[in-house]
Amino acid sequence: MRLPLLLLAAVTSIPLATAAVIPDSLLPTLCGGKFGPCPTSATCKQLNPLCNPGINPLSTRCLGYCVPSTTTTTTPVFTPQGYQSCGGFRVNPAPTCPTGTICVDDPYAGGCGMACDAPGICVTPGIFCGGIAGFRCPGTKICIDDPRDECSVENGGADCGGICV
Repeated sequence: MRLPLLLLAAVTSIPLATAAVIPDSLLPTLCGGKFGPCPTSATCKQLNPLCNPGINPLSTRCLGYCVPSTTTTTTPVFTPQGYQSCGGFRVNPAPTCPTGTICVDDPYAGGCGMACDAPGICVTPGIFCGGIAGFRCPGTKICIDDPRDECSVENGGADCGGICV
């Protein structure tokens, strides 16, 4: 007897005799563990509720079945307007940031930032994010590393705080 039939009967409480007459095309595709991931058009629904990536780091080993994805996985790109440019290599010196703001790599521009002579942006370091509690930024703002401290995730720092921009 095939494993999918046993799992289908166990998960749905369908009697095994009834499950045996279900065509293969209607059986769920198994995922997780040795079955691997679902196709890109589906997500793996874990059979055990304790198998959750946010709770259990071994959740990729948990058995589940593929369900069609109902939402898109693309993230809308938000490009904020109004940040003053600063830093970077320029023929004319870049303007300095106003008092109360700091110059940081532009997280919306991509690339390697001011380390590669690209301009940065002036931001007000007012809203704390990240850290051990994983504080999120409000609205469409994103959390970037706070350049004023010595903690850096890129240099092995684990619970570094950031600022919202």
